[in-house]
Amino acid sequence: MEFSPLLRALLLTLHPLRQLDRYRKEKPAAFADFALHPNIPAVHLDKRLDDAKIDVRFEQRQANFTQGRVDVLFRQDAFATQVLEQTGVPSASVAIVKGGKLVYAHAYGKARLDPATPATPEMRYSLGSISKQFTAAAILLLQEQGKLSIDDAVGKYLPGLTRGDEVTIRQILSHTSGYQDYWPEDYVMTPMLRPETAQQILDTWAKKPLDFEPGTQWQYSNTNFVIAGAIIENVSGQKLMDFLQQRIFHPLGMKSAWNSDEAKLTQADATPYYRNALGPLRPAPKEGRGWTFAMGELAMTAHDLALWDDVLHRQQAPEVEGRYLRRRTAHR
Repeated sequence: MEFSPLLRALLLTLHPLRQLDRYRKEKPAAFADFALHPNIPAVHLDKRLDDAKIDVRFEQRQANFTQGRVDVLFRQDAFATQVLEQTGVPSASVAIVKGGKLVYAHAYGKARLDPATPATPEMRYSLGSISKQFTAAAILLLQEQGKLSIDDAVGKYLPGLTRGDEVTIRQILSHTSGYQDYWPEDYVMTPMLRPETAQQILDTWAKKPLDFEPGTQWQYSNTNFVIAGAIIENVSGQKLMDFLQQRIFHPLGMKSAWNSDEAKLTQADATPYYRNALGPLRPAPKEGRGWTFAMGELAMTAHDLALWDDVLHRQQAPEVEGRYLRRRTAHR
């Protein structure tokens, strides 16, 4: 899959993992010597959109370890183990991409404390707000289809929102709309244990007076992405998860993608935990259906998230062939 220059630039602006790039520049020693070469999958994807003609070929190349590379592997494991011990986080799943290749995937710690269950790379973890970049990608794919423009007013697709004829889709994606955040806390409040629809969230928070004039300030707001999700469903005529599966997850081979807003993760996945202050770890309560729609609903493996991250950073502008966008991805 490839993106146009505008789409790719906007996604990279919204991409939470850019923080990792900044950290790498500030702390280069922490990222030194990542020269790992275990089994490397080479993926060749040739997709013609709209008729869903997909040809995916996987190649496996055997590892060629030297003592130095094994040492790097041990250092990575030691670093991850140290972080878990220092933070008290029960488990983590790591995927490393180098030169466009997935070179390492491993999980650390206990995915479940009782009964004690070791974490594995095949387990899914909730992405939280990293889900937002997929909602943004869906909006931008619809723009490429000519079905909307990010400079359209949100009221064109969702009538009745506060100043919906002035606030643009671009502003909701960049958190400059002025809509108040419906979930500013970092925990699940008691009312959130009950189901809530996207429309109920919008009726309560997106019809209040704006916190500031559109485009004049930046303020993180989950409400923005509920608006974006509702626009995607209205314009595409599909459920958001169906759209993501068809346009992103299936073409890229992201088979583990899961909608945790509709159903909690399975026993085969990592259990989410939280703690109050310095108290013990406790299983995190599951919010009611609807509360994480379009802004925090996704779960997947670190491997699949790495596939997406690699494609997002490496793609060039697509070639246009008739009414199709012919897109070719080759990881060699």
